[in-house]
Amino acid sequence: MKVLLGFGRLILSRKRFEIAHGVRTRTEVFVVSAEAGGTTGWGSGTPSSLVADSAENCVSALSDFCRHDIRLEDYFDKNTSSNLRKKSPSASAAVDIAMHDLKGKMEGRSLSEMLGGRPRDIEISATIDLACGESAGEEAAKLVQSGFRIIKLKIGKSVEEDIRRVFAVREGVGTDVRIITDANCAYSYDEAVAFLDETADARLEMLEQPIEADHLDHYGTLERVEETFVEFMYRVPSGGRLVLCADDARLIELAQGAPAPILSYGRSLAADVRYTTMGWSEDGGRFSVTFPDGRAVECAMRVP
Repeated sequence: MKVLLGFGRLILSRKRFEIAHGVRTRTEVFVVSAEAGGTTGWGSGTPSSLVADSAENCVSALSDFCRHDIRLEDYFDKNTSSNLRKKSPSASAAVDIAMHDLKGKMEGRSLSEMLGGRPRDIEISATIDLACGESAGEEAAKLVQSGFRIIKLKIGKSVEEDIRRVFAVREGVGTDVRIITDANCAYSYDEAVAFLDETADARLEMLEQPIEADHLDHYGTLERVEETFVEFMYRVPSGGRLVLCADDARLIELAQGAPAPILSYGRSLAADVRYTTMGWSEDGGRFSVTFPDGRAVECAMRVP
């Protein structure tokens, strides 16, 4: 079935929002429509320099892609979007979302059902930016009172100030609320380690994007990469859990002796959570997942 593609560019004003790399007062969004047989799917993408993308790249990529005829079957069977992804990740995301939305609507199914799952509620977080400063704890308390149970705290201005804000938020929300931090790649390796060490008692759930990818050259050798894995694994407290791929024998070996228990997954017979491929067809793949308590669940994914 032939699909007619179109796109639009939206520049949306937003409340002043401060992160480690600057202040944002607007968001640029590209919206893609995919129409076939009287049904329309919608998708969107936001260009970001963090993935080497820009608004100009997105416009160029979408202008070219939307000019060509495309069949719904070809998009899913022949990886039609691979070249688009190389030109602009945000353009590719917008088209991919729109095509999946279209296919789901035409089949009368949700995306989760298309991929072999089932609809369920997903708990979202509320974000506190850097502009809140020392009042982050009070702001977090208000958000919890309004119903949020996950707080995402933007950090990256300075390690010392970030540590104070983390403990202010923990004090403001109590012990039962989950806290995520996001440095937006502002830390060096040493700063990220220092931050994690000093905030261990705050029981953070995650430190997102601590360092730039360019810092990977800091390690220099495979041995140093392994040493870094070990350092981080030993910083997970005994009450936490290391989730590791059992198919990577070296990773499992490195984790031995770490204070936190290990939950492994993979195809290996030694995995705690093990999957077994059952077969593939034009409709996708089927596999079985066996859990530590012996339960086995058959799953289907409508992807190649």
